[in-house]
Amino acid sequence: MNLSKTQKLLLNELIDKYEKKQGYGTEQANKRGTIIDVKKFFKNYTHVSNSIFKNEINFELVDLEKKQFIKLQWEKYYEDEYLEKVYLNEAILNEIYSVLGRVPKIEKCKVMRQVLLDFRKTAMETLYTFIDANIEKLERFETPNTMIDLDNISLSLDLLKGLSELITPKDKEISKRQWSIQLYNDSKRWEALESKIISVVKKEIYPEYDGLTTGTILGEFGIIENPKAIDICGYCVMSKDGKEVDFSIDENGIGMYPSFFRHCEIVSIEVERIVTIENKTSYHDYLACFKNSRKKELVIYLGGFHNQIRTTILKKLSKFVQMNNLNIPFYHWGDIDLGGLSILVNLRNKIGVEFKPLLMDEKTYLENIEYGKQVNDSSYFKKIERLLESEPYREFKDLIELLLLNKIIIEQESIDIEKSLDEK
Repeated sequence: MNLSKTQKLLLNELIDKYEKKQGYGTEQANKRGTIIDVKKFFKNYTHVSNSIFKNEINFELVDLEKKQFIKLQWEKYYEDEYLEKVYLNEAILNEIYSVLGRVPKIEKCKVMRQVLLDFRKTAMETLYTFIDANIEKLERFETPNTMIDLDNISLSLDLLKGLSELITPKDKEISKRQWSIQLYNDSKRWEALESKIISVVKKEIYPEYDGLTTGTILGEFGIIENPKAIDICGYCVMSKDGKEVDFSIDENGIGMYPSFFRHCEIVSIEVERIVTIENKTSYHDYLACFKNSRKKELVIYLGGFHNQIRTTILKKLSKFVQMNNLNIPFYHWGDIDLGGLSILVNLRNKIGVEFKPLLMDEKTYLENIEYGKQVNDSSYFKKIERLLESEPYREFKDLIELLLLNKIIIEQESIDIEKSLDEK
């Protein structure tokens, strides 16, 4: 059966409307049927200076009604002149789908549900909640997450594969280009899928990463632009292949790549505390103060969120401290903002150590507020406010309330380290 362009356009719109209301479970919506307002859909229908368009539309839709695909409702007192509404004939949907060459949404949902069930068999447990939520949506014939394209199974599988492989622990860091080749045998494929995958990571899998840049999140999972060294300074000796490295021999510390830490053994630690620092400049500023201090500290710069590979060294240090019954506390110094607090909590969860906050308290905040950064983003502070509802952030209640009150964040670089450290 041949249909005109206008007839196909209208029927496709009616089918789209019909499919949108599927799964909502509202009996009232189903009773009303699927309707299009003619004047809203055809913008020039009531053009005062030209009735040709209106007459052509009337002709096309009357023909569709004769084919029993639709039911027409004319305006009162203007029968056969002005159309008001068009109703989809839901009794012959299969025939309409066939004429349009479309697959019913219900069938697409059934197929995609099986795709997700198969994917779940090999997926990490971390993804179960996300997968199951979308399986439930598909069972109700609702539209799933945008990562799951009902019209493109191949694309959906590529996105799901990228998501799964991204959060899987890796043995080594890898460049984004090599990562794309490794996954898809295409150096540019990841770039095309990245935004959707990262969106799911932030919104569905790791909400604590919300607000972080894509580069930071990729780095968390070992996908980097270039390999980055881990800087350590303090009285700690490690060995690899029979060769020892003393991290106290230089006042600026020693930078070693993650491959060293994966295979090294810790020989000795002679410090009073271990401190991780978020910012590279602050790391060096801290060391400048630290070298004249009587305290023995092991100071580590790892960057922002500590990725799966970089946490290896922290876990090794923690294990060594525990096995040797050493009373060495762990501290973390970061920005006094959403990211800084999230990184600290993330560290605790990943390493299993109760990192204490350093220079991340109300006193430090108030002493340095004049050097802080004003933030005029209401959505940013809504995210901070939500931290108050989360148990891991309860101890920071007073600090969070200061952030909300002043709308000012404190970056590490702006803190007077020497003055603040003297009081610690």
